[in-house]
Amino acid sequence: MLTGTLFWVLAQQGGSSISLFIDRFVNPPAVHH
Repeated sequence: MLTGTLFWVLAQQGGSSISLFIDRFVNPPAVHH
């Protein structure tokens, strides 16, 4: 549940920038290549 709360707080503050952060965090550059 901590992850869900953390995500919600980040979503409230961020928006698209948070989406980019999540994308980079979940899919590191090494995975993209």
